[in-house]
Amino acid sequence: MAELRAMSRWSGRVLVMDAERTGTWRADEWAGALGYDARYIASQPCGIGQMCLELLHGLAELVDCPRLLVLVNRQTRLPDELWEHEKLVFCEAPGNPRGLGSQLLLPGLLKRRQVRVFHSVDCFNPVAVRGITLLVNIHDLIPLACRQQLTQSKKVRILPLWKSWLRWQCACAAKIVTVSRHSASDLVRRLHLDPAKIEVIYNPIREWQTVEPVGDFRRQFGLHGRIISYVGRQEPYKNVAALVRAVASVRQQMPGENLQLVIAGNFDARYPQTWDEVVRLSLQKHVVFTGYLAEASLGALYQASDVFVFPSLYEGFGMPPLEAMRFGAPVVAGNRTAPPEVLGDAALLVDPADPSAIAAAVLAVLKDSELATRLRQAGVQQVARYSRRRAAEQYLRLYQELLTQSTPMGRSRLKYYRALAG
Repeated sequence: MAELRAMSRWSGRVLVMDAERTGTWRADEWAGALGYDARYIASQPCGIGQMCLELLHGLAELVDCPRLLVLVNRQTRLPDELWEHEKLVFCEAPGNPRGLGSQLLLPGLLKRRQVRVFHSVDCFNPVAVRGITLLVNIHDLIPLACRQQLTQSKKVRILPLWKSWLRWQCACAAKIVTVSRHSASDLVRRLHLDPAKIEVIYNPIREWQTVEPVGDFRRQFGLHGRIISYVGRQEPYKNVAALVRAVASVRQQMPGENLQLVIAGNFDARYPQTWDEVVRLSLQKHVVFTGYLAEASLGALYQASDVFVFPSLYEGFGMPPLEAMRFGAPVVAGNRTAPPEVLGDAALLVDPADPSAIAAAVLAVLKDSELATRLRQAGVQQVARYSRRRAAEQYLRLYQELLTQSTPMGRSRLKYYRALAG
């Protein structure tokens, strides 16, 4: 994928929030029936930001996709081909899509731009908007499902308010999109939603255009053996400490092998359990923390991996194992929540709460070349199911359905919210 660039370079193509005229754009060209919030795409996009970017790519590539009014801010980073795309009309919006300013100012902006259907890929649609049909993504209910493990999470600290906010978002939306059948079941069970209001659309997996040479990546991080890798956050529910214990066991059972565990992703000082486990087991020389990896380097890590392990206890979807599959890495993953649905038979699924089971699966992949080859081949076939084109086609059908219905929730929101709260 091309380098992500800030909106400042393309200021001539971005509509200033309150200006009547900008550059050569006419006021009637600013309006768009479809609005899409791209403010989640930053210089280091999280999973939701990455999904937002891939979907925008996919929509832009569809021949029959109408023009989109795309909301951006000063932190938005997009590749040049999207900034330049003729179907995408960019509009500067209030800074943080999760902030109070967005809730206060976005309704007026959307009305002025004559948006009829607005899509937020996270649960932060403007709840005060009237006369506009809202589509919202609820990816998972991790703060509710894993609250005992996420004691430092802001959402968990205000859990009753967060749960009410989610229900309010769902009440305001004409449709709710979630990313797996498991998450859909969780939404019905925990938020008491009507299943008919929920659509399941699997996340698109990113498509790389450039990858750092594996040799350069190895030299940068001092990697010289066989690589067991993990990519993602390190909150307790991600269960990375159990992976560390499993790797210690694998090293004991393969004493002649030079094995290294590579953990990629930003360190979270609130949850030091992974590093504490590395120190406790005296594995400092055998575990490498890379921090956040740019896309080209991330691809190199996947390519270099002898086995990728994703031991999460709870996932609404789980992008990293599919990304690893794209590069032919054999995958070991937990058998709880969404991964069995998303990964199918293309991964070795184990009890993530049992480090010995994780270790046994890793050992099997490292020792059995036929098994590793089968998993590599199955993984490449599995990830093909999650193309951005397929996701874009599904979202476009949903946009068209909502535009045809054109039944904004508007005055009915309070009634829906009371029904959900009852």
